[in-house]
Amino acid sequence: MKCIIYKNKVGGVCIVYPVFNCGLSFEEIVAKDVPAGVEYKIIENNLIPKDGVFRDAWEFGEEAIEINMEKAKETWKNIWRNVRKPILEKLDLEWMRAMEIGNTSKSLEVSQKKQELRDVTNIDLSSICTIEDLKKIWPNCLE
Repeated sequence: MKCIIYKNKVGGVCIVYPVFNCGLSFEEIVAKDVPAGVEYKIIENNLIPKDGVFRDAWEFGEEAIEINMEKAKETWKNIWRNVRKPILEKLDLEWMRAMEIGNTSKSLEVSQKKQELRDVTNIDLSSICTIEDLKKIWPNCLE
């Protein structure tokens, strides 16, 4: 099955999936659904990446959709940020309770955990070249 891809205004990719037996040719669908003057391609569905997690990193490429690894790495770090947020909020409460009762050893322990969580986004991903390898990296402190 085929679909149509084109670059959107922000550099991402739009995908048009024609309705089966709609009665329109691909040229008619392009004229109806793709903005005028925008480059497009008709590709096989199997050329669309299966993993939508990194959709913000998809780019209109020479043959089909390509994944911008730098954008994918930032997307992955944003996922880490979203996972870490409630953990940090819980630790903030623990730290405040420890400070309230003067438990300096507990407040120091919590502070160290919080710093470890903050440092997650400093992990060096420069050697990572594939989505599969990127997804293998998950900081222990986020579990």
